[in-house]
Amino acid sequence: MRELLSLTGGADNVPLDTLHRYGVGVGAPDVDQGVLAFAFYQKVVGGFGNIYSADVSLTGHSLGGGLGGMVSKKFDTHTTIH
Repeated sequence: MRELLSLTGGADNVPLDTLHRYGVGVGAPDVDQGVLAFAFYQKVVGGFGNIYSADVSLTGHSLGGGLGGMVSKKFDTHTTIH
C-alpha cells in the first residue's frame, strides 16, 4: 500500500520567512526549508524501511510542492504537486 506524505511551506506570520523560502524557489536545496524537508522525509519514511525504495507518494502546493519536487527527485519517488 502506498503511503502519502504531504509537505507544506512556511508560515506567513514568521518574520523573514520569505527569505528562507526564496532559496527553494530558485532551486537551492541547501537552504533551511530544503534541509528540513529532506530530514523530515528521511525520519518519516525511514520508519517504512529503505528510504530509496519505500512506496511513498509526495504531495504539496506552492512552496510545499517545490519541496515535494526536490525531495522526490533526490529519493526517486512519485510526487503530485500543485
